[in-house]
Amino acid sequence: MKKLKFPRLHLFEFEDLKCLPNFLRGYITDLLSYQITNFGIYKSAVPKIAEVLNKSDQQCVVDLCSGSGGPSIGVIEELSSLLKRDIKLYLIDKFPNKKVKSNSVIPILESVDAQNVPLHLGLKGMRTLFTSFHHFKPESAQKILQDSVDKQMPIGIFEIIERKFSSLFTLIVAPITCLIFSLFLFASKKGREESQQCTQKIRLLSS
Repeated sequence: MKKLKFPRLHLFEFEDLKCLPNFLRGYITDLLSYQITNFGIYKSAVPKIAEVLNKSDQQCVVDLCSGSGGPSIGVIEELSSLLKRDIKLYLIDKFPNKKVKSNSVIPILESVDAQNVPLHLGLKGMRTLFTSFHHFKPESAQKILQDSVDKQMPIGIFEIIERKFSSLFTLIVAPITCLIFSLFLFASKKGREESQQCTQKIRLLSS
């Protein structure tokens, strides 16, 4: 039996609005990254990306619309382990998150349009989009793909969103799940900050 799907509705998302304060945009992307990373949603993407990197002889991944980089950072760590070599990860976004800190990634702090990724910044490698391609209208999505083709860069698009009626349930319970995960996110960030402060104190004492 064929599954019923509803027509595509292109609605706005708060983190896409220019008027949204940066601290709120950062919080939203942090929350999404926390949920995706802790559930390991994109683990199945790792072998696919590894296959493309080997076939295209690319040594880095350029993550478009990366936000806080949560999904791609988790993927790149598993990717490096699988390939047994270091894979560079560039994070680019129209609204770059300047608080991203990780030894395995290179955040680009200037605004970059996914429809026209400049090569002069060294952004040569397999392009990825994690849970972000649905933000674009069809004409913009086509430009993203065309830019990748024109510049001869492989691209991988990974989404968890499906256009079907059962997905509406997730929208109904979203406010509740967001509130619950916000508490876990706060506890996780607070614990990480305390751990970093403790490490810094130990280094000062040992020196």
